[in-house]
Amino acid sequence: MNWRFQECGPGDESDFLWVRSWVYDGRPPQESDHLADIIGGGRRYLARVDDQPVGVTNCLTLRARHAHGFVPLAGVATVGIAPTHRNGGYGQRLMAEVIRAERAQGMVAGALYAFRDKFYRKQGYASGAAHRMELHVPVDRMPSLAQTLDARVATAADIEGLAACHAVFVAPYALSVDRHPDRWARMLASQDSQLFVLGDPAEAYVYARVKGFYEVLEVNEFAWSSRAGYESGLAFIRSLAINQSSVKWCEPEDCPFMSRFHDGQVDVSVDREAMVRVYDVPGALACLKPALSGAFRLRVTDPIVPENEGPWRVEFGPGGTTCSPDAGGDLPLVEVDIATFSGAFFGHPGWRQMHRMGLVTAADATTLDTLEALMPTGPTYHSELY
Repeated sequence: MNWRFQECGPGDESDFLWVRSWVYDGRPPQESDHLADIIGGGRRYLARVDDQPVGVTNCLTLRARHAHGFVPLAGVATVGIAPTHRNGGYGQRLMAEVIRAERAQGMVAGALYAFRDKFYRKQGYASGAAHRMELHVPVDRMPSLAQTLDARVATAADIEGLAACHAVFVAPYALSVDRHPDRWARMLASQDSQLFVLGDPAEAYVYARVKGFYEVLEVNEFAWSSRAGYESGLAFIRSLAINQSSVKWCEPEDCPFMSRFHDGQVDVSVDREAMVRVYDVPGALACLKPALSGAFRLRVTDPIVPENEGPWRVEFGPGGTTCSPDAGGDLPLVEVDIATFSGAFFGHPGWRQMHRMGLVTAADATTLDTLEALMPTGPTYHSELY
């Protein structure tokens, strides 16, 4: 078996399309099929076995929030193994190669939406790192609120205001990213859904599929930057659904609807859980500039990227974080596997929870306080779908 993994070049499009089409469309590629530009930039990867294309993936170049900085993040998408080569271990090998390749490109972490968490946990990705709460609400259970902000159909002139509203909406959440202007343009050009703006300047927006009668009104995205925006948005959604049976939309994990308006016959479920993995432990830590100061020693188990293992001496403060090879000493030692470290790095699941489960070896409560000072437990929300 001759395995070859590479970044896609100009001559690789047909092989990439062949795998993608069979995996996602169940057919060979058509003449009209092509590879669109990756919004915001990124890379495509292709794996071959004995010169036959067997695996593909896209990686978006993103910049994710952390409680104490921003982190270069790969958004891993369109992962596929050709039907002719399933169950041969090629998927695991492909994803291990992607981790190393994106690390070499300066991506210190990666996120993805998994078809099976179990598959990606083998690669060191953390489950439960970020999720959305999907609300399914009968129309007569929608709250009766005053719409104090006027709604209008968005145009290209609204992109700057939409982006500002979105930035305020995602700012409290680790793993959130600012939206690329081309993605706003794609939403505006949709033939399936409409984008509505509330307020001038925008304090909320609703991106919804408005069609049919006595069906489920699908709200693809609802975001707000103020209380007035949230309440007016709910009122507007209720008016959109006046001839529908129910409404579906998603909110971040802290879900204000649950605390303010939850009622009988309202269904709440976890939707589109993002998994996350740190690709470069010292590189990720170097991105952080916390308000507090501290130090600890760190050893991370990572079979795919042994360079991450350390042990490291981590020192941090308002001026930044350094992560250098550890020569021993009296600092407390923290030992953890890469998946546990990855979730706790971004804030969920947190250090104390993982310590209670026996997944973090730390000397005492003071050491956990030190970890939390650098990588605090907090709300997460991976704001882009791909």
